[in-house]
Amino acid sequence: MSWRAAIGEGLRDIASGASRPLLFAILFAVTAGGAATWGAVDTTSAVLAADAYVEAGAATFVETSPGRIDGRACDSLVDLASVRAAGAVRESPDGLVAEALPRTRIPLFTATQGFSDVIGFSAPLSLGVVVSTEVASILGATPGATVATMNGPTTVAGVYDYPDDGREAGLAYAAVEAASSIEERYDACWMTVWPEDETAVAALSRTVISADEASAERPTLRQLNSTKGDRFVDHRTTSRPLVGGLAWAAATLSGFGFVWFRRLVVSADRHAGMGRRAQILSLGVQAGIWSLSGSALSFVAVICVTRVSEQNRDPTVWNALVVLLIAMIGAQLGTAAGVATVRERHFFRYFKER
Repeated sequence: MSWRAAIGEGLRDIASGASRPLLFAILFAVTAGGAATWGAVDTTSAVLAADAYVEAGAATFVETSPGRIDGRACDSLVDLASVRAAGAVRESPDGLVAEALPRTRIPLFTATQGFSDVIGFSAPLSLGVVVSTEVASILGATPGATVATMNGPTTVAGVYDYPDDGREAGLAYAAVEAASSIEERYDACWMTVWPEDETAVAALSRTVISADEASAERPTLRQLNSTKGDRFVDHRTTSRPLVGGLAWAAATLSGFGFVWFRRLVVSADRHAGMGRRAQILSLGVQAGIWSLSGSALSFVAVICVTRVSEQNRDPTVWNALVVLLIAMIGAQLGTAAGVATVRERHFFRYFKER
């Protein structure tokens, strides 16, 4: 039998429903596709946990040395591969005093532009001061509003969120303004590092300017939020090799079962003169169709469970696609193995077992 005839035979079996393509597509989606979805769910959970860890400030480190932090050196730390953001800050001695609350001093910090990315300001510091949500609530200020202060009208450029989640409360009730020059000295350098990189954290020490006096206070390094642990703990229970192996095994068994389910027909076709290679091609086409259909169903499930940012979604979805491809190959191997085990001489035994 020619290869075209073998393919045509397989397509006719699919069209007529004789090979139960819907049944095996669902079986493939539940088993092999289930393994791929399980891996995607596990990875998504780990990504969400990592995002929460970073957003809580656990991946942010602060090098403190009053009056000895080099602002330019601090901002330049962002050039390191694992550093997401870095910026220098110092507290102004006078603070900010609103005319509506003359007896209430609002802590005012001066920061470099890089500090905006560390905290996640909603507006550039160059447009005015950025205040915490608590200050904005007390003053009734909104982005773009002008607040009367003892030093004159002050524009509120934006509002930043600084939740009470275990992080140091220094900026929970405060206002931040832009520094007039990055060349000035600061009190602290803040840096967010992700993925974790001890070498990058150690680089914070390079932002400290040498002390003029031997008795100067030594710099201190601390984690902004230590309640989340000093290191991120990945609780994933799966790995790509494990998920791929399970999907491959499940699909291989499905392919073998697909042939064994039709062993009487396979034996009869061989008795009628159809060669083993033609049968592998014909049944392989059928297995390819139902495994591809099952993969499509599984891919929809993977998309639904991957609730992460686009940056993290693409690798997760790609890994799932690789697992499904491995499973489709397993289905073909199982089908070929099934054809190899069917014997023409067992035709009557298969007939009795039908």
